[in-house]
Amino acid sequence: MYVTGRSTDAAVTYPRVGGSVEQTAREVTAAGGAGVAMVCDHTWGQPLSVWDDMFAGGVRAHYAATVLAVPLLRPGALVVTVSFFPGSYLSGEDQVAYSVAKAADDRMIAVMAEQLRPRRVTAVGLYPGLVRTEGVLRAAEFLDLSRSESPEFVGRAVVALAGGPGVARHTGRCLVAAELAAEYGFTDVDGARPVSARAHFRDRAGGG
Repeated sequence: MYVTGRSTDAAVTYPRVGGSVEQTAREVTAAGGAGVAMVCDHTWGQPLSVWDDMFAGGVRAHYAATVLAVPLLRPGALVVTVSFFPGSYLSGEDQVAYSVAKAADDRMIAVMAEQLRPRRVTAVGLYPGLVRTEGVLRAAEFLDLSRSESPEFVGRAVVALAGGPGVARHTGRCLVAAELAAEYGFTDVDGARPVSARAHFRDRAGGG
């Protein structure tokens, strides 16, 4: 049995309640097992630059692209910003910079929608589910991909919105690709219809 944690016999001090990883490993061995102590920090430490990266590569990029595109947009055009559930269903488990950036994306769409309304341009946020990107597939052994989506699925959601009637009724809203599939009748490239993750994130955040 591997015993992991930050407290170690080598440290000057460590939490006395529960002891060090080495002490716990020794107790496992004494009880008839095979305790192996592994000192590690399970907390997720990140540099402050992560905040700037999330806003520069995410929120600012979405804003700049839209601002530059607006003069080219004709009445009936559609602006889509890809966001994600942590922007709406925040919990203490979420990564701070990422979640705040997604919340900013959602707020940006709400305000843009009102400012673009006189031009008859629709602006929405779009939430994919777990997408089988290259990065996700590299970690496939640690993930449940049974309800995942292909990268093309969110594209099909955009096509359905852009080509469907009455898209203006969605302006300012954050929509879920899987829910749009049920509404517009499209599927993923393999014929599957992924399930919306809305309930999962709402429950995780303690929402009603």
